[in-house]
Amino acid sequence: HRGLNLRPFKEVLRYGFAKNAKVSDGETEPRVWWKDISYGQKGLCGGAKCFFLSTSNPNNGYLISNAIDSKGRGFDETLKAYNYALELELKYNIRHFFSAPPFETITPWHFKHKLQGEYISFYEGAESLIIQPSHTAPEGSIIIRCYNDRVLYDRLGFIMRFMNQEAKQRLIGGLEDTISLVELEPRLVKDFQLMIGKDGQTYHLDLDRVEGGNPRRNERQFFAGCLENAIESVKKSMNENESTNENESSVN
Repeated sequence: HRGLNLRPFKEVLRYGFAKNAKVSDGETEPRVWWKDISYGQKGLCGGAKCFFLSTSNPNNGYLISNAIDSKGRGFDETLKAYNYALELELKYNIRHFFSAPPFETITPWHFKHKLQGEYISFYEGAESLIIQPSHTAPEGSIIIRCYNDRVLYDRLGFIMRFMNQEAKQRLIGGLEDTISLVELEPRLVKDFQLMIGKDGQTYHLDLDRVEGGNPRRNERQFFAGCLENAIESVKKSMNENESTNENESSVN
């Protein structure tokens, strides 16, 4: 593959200064969500929603989307995604980030007027919002997908720079579990994506994507062999590390 050049804030999850926010001295009551979010963060948006860190507890935050997104999905789909995540967690012990049920609300004046940068146009004209309380994803994580080599091997190669052998073995286990999961839940092939942390843990996200019907033929073709190839890539990296360690030992 060509030289790696991942774009910050777009391909590698970074929070910057906002992740280090602290709860105000003497504060004991939970804040209302629109007073609790970090408006100064950058680059935490996908195609349909943005994640805002909680300033009172940066281990949590809020996925916020327009009440009806560009694909016509609304609150019903968001609630189904939340319930589906709980179902998958119960049945298959998957990891996801949802921390509480979603809710819909009129867009607060405070929210509209505090937005900065790209968020202004993202929420332009939004009269109501869907809020999905969520845990914060590990900083430095990447999302792999199966539609081209860049978003699979380049991102995988990047995250493995930070992994020891134990983390890589954990990642192999997570990928193998995901292959088995998709065999039982083939809807997950649709717009498939999987988040990987630097410790090798895997997380499922954007589960509202499965409500759009069965996977298209090209999605099934992209997915076929994708994670198996990813596993081989991780194993190759592990073998290379072992060879390097053996050579260093023999020199010493």
